[in-house]
Amino acid sequence: MSCMWKEFKMSKVKFITFSDVHISDINPTARLGDYKKDILNKLKQIGAAGKKLGVNFYVFGGDLYHIKAPIRNTHNLNTLLMETFKDYGAPIYATEGNHDLRGSYENFDEQPLKVLYTSGTLEQIREKELNINGINLLLRSNGFSEEPIINIPTIDHDVKVYDVSICSLHIFSTPKGGNLFKAKLFSYDEISKCGDDVFVLGHYHIDQGIQTLNNNGFNQYFINLGSVGRGTTSEDNITRDPKIGYVEIEKDDTGKISIKAQAIKLKVKPASEIFDLAEKKSEQEKQEATAAFVEQLQNGMEETVTGTGTVENELEKLNLEKEITDTVNHYLTEADLAIKDLVK
Repeated sequence: MSCMWKEFKMSKVKFITFSDVHISDINPTARLGDYKKDILNKLKQIGAAGKKLGVNFYVFGGDLYHIKAPIRNTHNLNTLLMETFKDYGAPIYATEGNHDLRGSYENFDEQPLKVLYTSGTLEQIREKELNINGINLLLRSNGFSEEPIINIPTIDHDVKVYDVSICSLHIFSTPKGGNLFKAKLFSYDEISKCGDDVFVLGHYHIDQGIQTLNNNGFNQYFINLGSVGRGTTSEDNITRDPKIGYVEIEKDDTGKISIKAQAIKLKVKPASEIFDLAEKKSEQEKQEATAAFVEQLQNGMEETVTGTGTVENELEKLNLEKEITDTVNHYLTEADLAIKDLVK
């Protein structure tokens, strides 16, 4: 009796994700050394990883640039980006972030990112169909808006014609959602209603990892690894290792699709080498002094309100740094003018 073995052939697609590069010709105030050079080094690492893994394409989640004003991003910066990206060896599909725009798309033709689109260095995602190794893909993205919104059509999995749909969104998002100051944080449950299989999420710089959500029997993957760039001395930036995402999609002879996603750390210098930690300490002390001032001012308000003192007198008593008192006096003056305008 002979055994018959059927060998299943697997088709495969591989891609890398990254977001929030925030490159600039100008060093952020918190950074030491050459910030632009450090960012370019990380971009080169991404291209090297893609070549080593043999990826078919890259998906970029927005905020390539840090400074919105086109005049402050040099031609040399764009030349360096073009040279770096053209060495990736595979297409880079991109969406825009808020730092790649000046408020809206009205002036987008003037933005440096449009130059990279026009040159073919990056390709803008809106809705693009790909067939790679027999796997049908849909790539799509949401144009950035200062008002939190997801305005792409919902994919119906009962009638979908793609093996895998990949959606890139530049919005604040976390697994549970909520609010970040005045901004809305989209939850993965809200985003999942778009119906895509893989979400590449940018805008929120804090690493949320890679998570899977089961939605009515099929898995959706959320790649939300935070910012490639580290321009401020926030605690997250000091302790975080920037990461990129790596995704493998496989399809067997039966048409069954499997998706695997993992994070890859980039090699970066220690925080002590790239950040002015003394300046960070100074900023913390100023913040603490300001908080102490506010508390003391609140405690002294009753006397001020009853007419036995003034805010200016309270400021003098606290013996704070001139920078702090000048700032407070400025805002008090602005508030006084605003109140007078209201009662006119």
